Order: sequence, then C-alpha cells, then structure tokens
Amino acid sequence: MPEKAYDSAAVVLDTNDDGGGAPRADDYLFAVRWKSPTAYFQITRKGTGSTWSDWLPNPEGFIGASSLDASNNPYNQRPHLIYELRIPFSYIGQKTVYGAGILATDAMFLLDGHTPSTCQTL
Repeated sequence: MPEKAYDSAAVVLDTNDDGGGAPRADDYLFAVRWKSPTAYFQITRKGTGSTWSDWLPNPEGFIGASSLDASNNPYNQRPHLIYELRIPFSYIGQKTVYGAGILATDAMFLLDGHTPSTCQTL
C-alpha cells in the first residue's frame, strides 16, 4: 500500500482507566501525521466528556516522529512508514495502569474527525 500524505499513528490513553462511550477529561490522544519523506507533524487532543478537543499545543517533552527509513529494522528493510512517540508522564501523570489504544490510520481517518471514542486496558 503506498503511503499517502496524512497517514497517521496515534496512542490514546485513558489515564483513569474508567472506559466510557466518549472521551472523558482524563483521556488523551497523541498522534503523528506523516506528510512526506521529510515532513510530519504532531497532534495532541484531550477528551471533553463528549468528544475530543481541538488540537492543543503539544506538551513539553512530547516527541512524535515518522519516516520511511527502515534501514535499522531487523525484519524488513523495505521502506515503510515507521512511527515513534514519546509521551511525558509529567503531562499525563504516572500510574501503574492506563486504558490504552494504539492505532495506525489511513489518510482520512483523523482528518474527518473520526477518532476512537473508547480505550481498552492493556
């Protein structure tokens, strides 16, 4: 499958691990959108109780990156999208259990407002 501008990967965290049918105030979405082999950008959103907030300023310490460079991949060195995210505990609080979801999406998934509404405990 060819990469398309705005393909994305995200980590969704339910910091109280209390589930729910809509993103609550303790839920966070951290994402990276791939734009081209040399450009990507980071996204931070927070639950409002009924939906996800608009994009927020990325917290200090949040790093999201994306590339097609698979040269260090021991399994497949053919170029493919790779995502890395570092989420600071100082922003979400350090706990022993979080509800979490990890996803990779086609270009339109996050662009048209479709984001996951619930998380499952890992």
